[in-house]
Amino acid sequence: MKKALKFFLIITISVLGSATTYAQISINPEAGLNCSDYRLKTSDLTLNTYMKTGLRAGFVVDIAFSPRVNVEPGIYYVQNGYGIETASRHESTSIHCIEFPLNIMFTPDTRTKNLSIGCGIYVAYNVAGKLNYDGKTKELEFATEPSSNQYMVGKNRDYGWRILSACKLSEKFYLKAHFQMGMVNLFSNFPDSYYDVKNYNFGVAVGYKMATFKHKGKTK
Repeated sequence: MKKALKFFLIITISVLGSATTYAQISINPEAGLNCSDYRLKTSDLTLNTYMKTGLRAGFVVDIAFSPRVNVEPGIYYVQNGYGIETASRHESTSIHCIEFPLNIMFTPDTRTKNLSIGCGIYVAYNVAGKLNYDGKTKELEFATEPSSNQYMVGKNRDYGWRILSACKLSEKFYLKAHFQMGMVNLFSNFPDSYYDVKNYNFGVAVGYKMATFKHKGKTK
C-alpha cells in the first residue's frame, strides 16, 4: 500500500508542478450514493451476488489546465460490500475504504461546459469490515500480505481503473457519475487460491465548487 500511495503522490505532485504558466484550481467536496458488488469466482463456478448501497463522500482538487482538460486528485470515504442469497446461504459483507482517485476530465463544449467525460485510476485502503453469515457477525481483518492460514483475512489495499461523467447543475453545483473496477483479488490467500474476489462499483454524487483560485507557475 505504501508503494501505491507513493506512486499516487508522485503523479499528483507531477501534475501540480506541470502547470508552468497558469491553472485554475477549485476544491470540491462531493457526496453521494455508492452501489458496490464483488465478483466471486472459484475454480469451478461463479457465485451469484447482489449489490449493496452505501455512502461515498470526500473531495477532489479540480485543476483546470485548459478550457477542455481538468485533472482531479482526491480522497473519499467509501462503503463497499456485497450479498449472497440462496436457499442454503445468506451472507452480507460490508467493507469501509479510504480511496485516492486521480481523474482526467474532458469537456467537449467549452461554451456551456454542461457535460464532461473522463477516466482515471485509483488506489484504496480497506480499513474495516463485517461479515454477516446466517445470523452471525464476524469482524473482517485486513493485512498487507495475508498468509494462507489466515482465513477470512483480506488484503488491505486495492487499485483499479474508473470512468466518469459530470453534468453541470449551476455555477457551483454539479452531478458526477462513475463506474470503477478493482484489479486486486481481496482473498487470494484462500487455500489453493480458489477464490477470486474483486470489487466493482458505480454511483452518483453531488459536488460543490467550494473555493476557486488561480495558480501561477514559473514562466520562461
